Amino acid sequence: MRVATFITFNENVETLNNRCILFWKEDAICTCWSYTAKYKNSSRFYRVGGGGDFPKSLRVPSNVDVQNGKMVDEGELIDSNKYRIIK
Repeated sequence: MRVATFITFNENVETLNNRCILFWKEDAICTCWSYTAKYKNSSRFYRVGGGGDFPKSLRVPSNVDVQNGKMVDEGELIDSNKYRIIK
């Protein structure tokens, strides 16, 4: 049995942290992604995610501050040059 650690955005300290551990069988495939960013002029966060590969372009509401957004795919932080955020 292997252990996968998923990284998510921690609302309290505004940093990337480990939040959970998932156990799976050897032949299982884990494919998931998430995008997290703060709303403008707010302490709340916008979150979206899904299965499969992370999207190359992602549409977000206009009141989301995309400057601080983070894309995580299968527990790995994705370089912001590899995707595009559309408002």
